[in-house]
Amino acid sequence: MPYYMTFFVDHPDKVAFADIETGLKREDHNYHIDVLDRDVLDHFDTSNLYYGDEAYARIEINRPKEALFRSEIQERVEAVQDGGEGQTSRVIKILRQTNTIVRVHVLWQNRATELTLSSLQPLWDWLFLFRSGVLHADGEGFYDEEGMIVETR
Repeated sequence: MPYYMTFFVDHPDKVAFADIETGLKREDHNYHIDVLDRDVLDHFDTSNLYYGDEAYARIEINRPKEALFRSEIQERVEAVQDGGEGQTSRVIKILRQTNTIVRVHVLWQNRATELTLSSLQPLWDWLFLFRSGVLHADGEGFYDEEGMIVETR
């Protein structure tokens, strides 16, 4: 079953794969990003995130002109309003101010869950440090740089 983690960016600076890759390589030179769709530069970009030779995630960058953008935000706002517990007004405010969605399809590849998720942690650290927003983990809720702030079901 697919597992997604989605970062909702409310920072004015654009998110680009080159910036993400540079940040991850500062953490560990074994990270690299293989951009899959180089023709679509300003709307919907897709890449694979590798650590060494192993793919850990497929990353999509969605912007307001993309068809899925508004529906993704509306779906998350409704989930928070309908059953979220915690800092719901803060999360809704960030969602409504979102200008970029970084959607990550986690690729387990027969690895232990903890190994895979810990290998993705530098991506979230970079986004929280150099952009701002909230991270949504399927089946869990929303996180800021300190931890879970809204639990959803």
